[in-house]
Amino acid sequence: MNRKTFAVAAIFFLASLAWFVINVVWAVARRGSMADLLIALFFLIAGIGMMYNEYHKKKRRHLADVHKHRIP
Repeated sequence: MNRKTFAVAAIFFLASLAWFVINVVWAVARRGSMADLLIALFFLIAGIGMMYNEYHKKKRRHLADVHKHRIP
């Protein structure tokens, strides 16, 4: 897992979660558009997917640390 990329994915997830919650409140209180709610839901799912993929990435070793004459 790359910490910087995971942090970006976490920020995207939190921003899309806030946007989704605002759209839900707006839809309940003012009869907002369901298309806006659906778009926010898709962004929320994308944020979850980004965080999941970044968390489960295999840690890679730097090229300088790997023995270049040995085949893994």
